[in-house]
Amino acid sequence: MKNWLRVPTLVLSAMLHLAPLMRVAVAESAVAVSPLMAVIRWMTGAAAVAGAFHGVSGATGLTITQGTTKVTAISATNGVQAAGFRMSIVSSIHGTAASYTFRNLPAGMTGSLQGVVTGIPTTSGAFTATVTGWQNAGGRGDNYSTTFLISVLDQAPNIVTPPASASVSVGDPVTFTATVTGTGLTYRWLKDDIELAAPAGTAASYVIASAKLTDAGKYKLRITNTGGTAVSTEAVLTVKQSGPTVTVPPAGASLHEGEAFTLSVQATGAGAISYQWSKSGTQIPGGTTASLTLNGVKLSDAGSYTVVVSSGGVNVSPAAAVLKVSTAPVATLGVVSADGSSSVTFDSISGRSYIVEERPAVDAGDWTAVKTVIAGGATTTVAAPSSAGSTRFLRARVVPIAQ
Repeated sequence: MKNWLRVPTLVLSAMLHLAPLMRVAVAESAVAVSPLMAVIRWMTGAAAVAGAFHGVSGATGLTITQGTTKVTAISATNGVQAAGFRMSIVSSIHGTAASYTFRNLPAGMTGSLQGVVTGIPTTSGAFTATVTGWQNAGGRGDNYSTTFLISVLDQAPNIVTPPASASVSVGDPVTFTATVTGTGLTYRWLKDDIELAAPAGTAASYVIASAKLTDAGKYKLRITNTGGTAVSTEAVLTVKQSGPTVTVPPAGASLHEGEAFTLSVQATGAGAISYQWSKSGTQIPGGTTASLTLNGVKLSDAGSYTVVVSSGGVNVSPAAAVLKVSTAPVATLGVVSADGSSSVTFDSISGRSYIVEERPAVDAGDWTAVKTVIAGGATTTVAAPSSAGSTRFLRARVVPIAQ
């Protein structure tokens, strides 16, 4: 009888392997059974349990549906609500699993006990998740686990606002930027269709700290992720030579006929500086230096004087200098009496200084300064100093403007 109970090693191994799957202990009736029948019954029970488990695992396997469409894997987009994907595991013994649990879903996605996977994924990539189908509700009873693939793609890149064109001078800073959407983006800036070197050329904004003439060109941005590629329209950068800076503009004056006067301007610039003077909008021949000298001015020289200062193709023109010209301060010569009661009157310019001079004869002798006055109006009268009984003749002379 013991020999009948000898079972091949392979069968015993299978029995031992399946033993943990058996979840019932059947209370036998009082009827005695032979050891052989006990072994056969044990093997039959084990096979039944194994068949139930195998039915869950291999009868029809895992089915994934999106709406009414069957799919082989889940595809979602980073940052976008995923449509509900329903899982179904069918067993030939237990039928469709009554509940489901999930492991290793991408961040932001969840799976319900009803077998629906949904959510807003927050990480792009390929993920292998695990679903377990359970015989009973609430994740109880026999179960089977299998894996499935979830692919989370980046949002397709999109350039909402392209970089804007700019016009700057040499040395000015420039920043190109764009408004974009998409996840997991890589950036690449191009100038005249040539990729710009990293790190500046791979940043979200392209920065030129100090523009050079060679920086002029057409710039655009290319963004890429797993969802595709987008390229912006071109932004044109124009770089001009730095213009001159006028540090001291020309100043006007009020003059008498016959005076000399010099108009001047001071300017700085990166390159050579040129000048062109004009009077009342008409260029003055030879007026091409920083200074314009007028010798022996006439009444016709009165007017508005301007200068154009040029450097690197850039022209600047400071405010005009106004020149006023009045008649010369000719005094009426007269004999100063011994009591000093005579005076001298002359044409003047308010605010200008004049020197009153004397000599003993009308047309002979040297003029000697006797008084300096500042005019308060268009004419000035100066009383003669005491003559101590001598005869003298007076005149007034304007003091040149200090330049």
